[in-house]
Amino acid sequence: MGNSEYIDDNIHRHLGSNILPKGYLELRSFAGKHHALVFFLVYLLSPDARRSRFCVRSDDAIRVWLNGQEIPDLAWLDDRDAETVPETCADIDLQKGPNVLLAAVAETHVAWAFSARIENAEGLIITTTKPHSGQVPITGDQGLLAIEAALLGIGTGRPQQQAMVPAAPVWEADFQLATLEHNDWRLWGPRPDFDASLRPDAHFMLEPVSGRVTFGDGDQGRVPPKGAPILATSYVTRAEKGNVAAGVITGLVDSPHNRAVLGDTFAQLKARVATDPPAPNKDQPPIVNTTAATGGSAAELLAGAIGRAIALLEARGRAVTLEDYEALALATPGVQLARAKALANFDPDTAADSPGTIALIVVPFLPADPMPSQDLKDLVNHYLDRWRLIGTYVKVTGPPMSKWRCRPVSGRRRG
Repeated sequence: MGNSEYIDDNIHRHLGSNILPKGYLELRSFAGKHHALVFFLVYLLSPDARRSRFCVRSDDAIRVWLNGQEIPDLAWLDDRDAETVPETCADIDLQKGPNVLLAAVAETHVAWAFSARIENAEGLIITTTKPHSGQVPITGDQGLLAIEAALLGIGTGRPQQQAMVPAAPVWEADFQLATLEHNDWRLWGPRPDFDASLRPDAHFMLEPVSGRVTFGDGDQGRVPPKGAPILATSYVTRAEKGNVAAGVITGLVDSPHNRAVLGDTFAQLKARVATDPPAPNKDQPPIVNTTAATGGSAAELLAGAIGRAIALLEARGRAVTLEDYEALALATPGVQLARAKALANFDPDTAADSPGTIALIVVPFLPADPMPSQDLKDLVNHYLDRWRLIGTYVKVTGPPMSKWRCRPVSGRRRG
């Protein structure tokens, strides 16, 4: 039948003692006396319609209702010995979304106990909080507000609790996390560490590649309260596996998200997604990915990060030395230079000393004119302006040229 999950109620917080193993409650300390009637109410949030099995054990009279309908196989109208009482089970049909489970236990003796569990509980959210906007996604039901999120787990109240995102890697910039506490949502903020986190700060650390979420220890960063659902939303990437070839999309996922977004057109679009071979229909051609998906890449490895760090150390982020001016001039976008030479404290216009002035002599690639044009000098000067230090003035000029006159000379050689 799948996994089994005990149903714990917030009644635990009222019990001062006599708490038996998980799922079992000694109600004497809660009621205080016999001849009492206690109701247990929980909400089962199911991601799909399914058949499960619900089991109860009670030494007193009990009746159980699911979504307003009594489960007759679980009814017991007498008292029994608490140590030998058998467990009674019945098949139940859960509807997609919220389900209301109510049990009434009538105590007729001083000592009494009650337990409940549900089988086939994969994906179920069991909570005593009425699911107003916190229910699982539902479409087509008017008057219901649905959210789309992944349940990471339930708060334990213990320090440094960790939870895993169901799918990873996740997009860190879009990741959001919240807990449902006393009918209110509490948003949590990401931090690289808890060094500056105080006791009430709702902070968490995220490892986007593995999807691991870590909470504080209660002193540096608060802990998720016990019993609080932990939910998260984020975009998920397949990294390099997302680089699929053209024409490989052969299906449309039948998910609450797609049905909510596409609405009434979901069935029509699902039928139009390409099949193999595609069904011929001129009026409604099949939907395919006509081009390949590109750009996906895996997370950076340590060796790549080291190489990038070395490159950043060697990168010129500011023109400080004469070599910086020369290297940046040669890297001017849209300009091809053969050489660049920087001279400090020199004004090329007056050929005189000028403190704070950098003369930058540039030579274009031949066969162009060795003298740079005014447009070329303006481009280099404009580019260097963003890198120069404040108080430094840059003048871009061409190489000094001297005019030479040549005259051929011919003569006879005596032999």
